[in-house]
Amino acid sequence: TLNAEILLALLDEEYLGCYDYFYLPMDMDKFENTGLAYINFRDHDKAVECQRHFAGYSAWPGGHFSERTCRAQWSSIQGYEANIQKQQ
Repeated sequence: TLNAEILLALLDEEYLGCYDYFYLPMDMDKFENTGLAYINFRDHDKAVECQRHFAGYSAWPGGHFSERTCRAQWSSIQGYEANIQKQQ
């Protein structure tokens, strides 16, 4: 399954230092991610760029296969502090 380490490495290829929050929820019963990731970018333009970059993305590294393609969407929770509070 695609884990945080793999997804962060993929993000960092293009967006190293551009985000300040990352959360990949895991289903611990299945030992796999839930299919969602939350990433807070420091800059709106970089967030839009990343959203466009990963729209329809399916070339996951390491032979990870999913029938679902990536679909980046805006969250109702915006900002570093708001994301931290939501996860506490």
